[in-house]
Amino acid sequence: ALVNGMPGDHRGSVAPAPSSGPEPPVWPHMLRRELPPLLEASAAMGPEQRDAWEKWMKVVGKEAPAYPAPWQLLCQQSCVRLAEAAAEMVEQALVEVSTLKPLPVQPVQEMPCMQHLCCTLEALDLVLCCCGSLGASQLAEEVMPKLDEVWDVLHRFSRAALLKPTLPESSSTVLRQARLVAGDLSAPAPRALLVPLGAETLRLPLQILVRCTPNGPEVTASDLLDLANQDFALAIFMAVSAMRAGNGRLKLKLWQVLQELATFQFFSSEVSSFRQSSEETPLQDIVAEYPSYAHGLAYCLLQADALEACCDLVAGSAEAPQRVGIIMACLQMLHCLAASDQLWSSGRLLARRIAILWPRFGYRVLAPHLRRLVASTEAGGLSASASNRELRRDLRTLGWLLHHAPELSALAAPLATEITLRL
Repeated sequence: ALVNGMPGDHRGSVAPAPSSGPEPPVWPHMLRRELPPLLEASAAMGPEQRDAWEKWMKVVGKEAPAYPAPWQLLCQQSCVRLAEAAAEMVEQALVEVSTLKPLPVQPVQEMPCMQHLCCTLEALDLVLCCCGSLGASQLAEEVMPKLDEVWDVLHRFSRAALLKPTLPESSSTVLRQARLVAGDLSAPAPRALLVPLGAETLRLPLQILVRCTPNGPEVTASDLLDLANQDFALAIFMAVSAMRAGNGRLKLKLWQVLQELATFQFFSSEVSSFRQSSEETPLQDIVAEYPSYAHGLAYCLLQADALEACCDLVAGSAEAPQRVGIIMACLQMLHCLAASDQLWSSGRLLARRIAILWPRFGYRVLAPHLRRLVASTEAGGLSASASNRELRRDLRTLGWLLHHAPELSALAAPLATEITLRL
């Protein structure tokens, strides 16, 4: 189920997603397709607990249950047992990760312990979903410490199999080597084959952490980096994987986290080598470090296919406020990484990826967003001033992207002409 996907998988939409505040508990019958196979595969539940879950899954509720849920005690016992079972598999999983062969990438059938570990964590995530935010946060002090070593194993696996993938020997590899010998560097290397468990090992730590926050999916850039052991590439991969599987509120929050990572304020306070220096440090010394940071961050975003994820989330988001919020966070992130002559390297990387994605990003994400802002500005009213400011900022962002990558000009010309005529 983890590798091939479950038919009718509702893991990203099982919980009601209020706009703010704690997420309520979820009726077990809403998880009857996903949870029983995972509990059976984890082999962590006793017969009494499995029978109790089967009974609760037969109870159909029409309204969201209040906290604490009637099945709170069952969830508490199940969470502790699943966390303990995951911790018991650390040594065996570590052996599999240590013997991971670089070529070719191993199929999932050759890593049964990692597969079993991910099944157990997936079951834990769904049981926490049944608890709701308040119930899961009360279990965090007992459950999360048991998973510290589990996160380390998953991070090691991700670094070995996903963040540094290698190309298997194939005709495409031979053709690329022939191009390199001939001096042809125009065509990029084909994408590496990734282990199917890669997305699960990236998503589960962050998703379980978010489940345990008392006020719903609240996570900051510092929290994400702490979970990833200050590895920016791993943190961005985790965020992109989690937003692809999470509910709408989590998707928006993770995009806001990526936007926070790109800001100069975050860099100067959390990353810069001068952050522990005195307040007399010249500002220009801190500013001079930022372009290198922006280049590395942009490269990580491209590796994780963050812009592709934005296109997919906007196309699949049914709620307009979340869709608009994701677009705003993405454009603000692009503004932070491209809106300067000193940011030519990161700006060029991002602009060229946007040129490749223009049929999706330009026509389906950027164009409707700019048209909405223009219409709001023309309509007047209380929101006209805010829409006007946002429109000017987004147009400056587009202008800087065109400045860094002139090859984008021909693609963006129709949209730029339309907006110019309307203004």
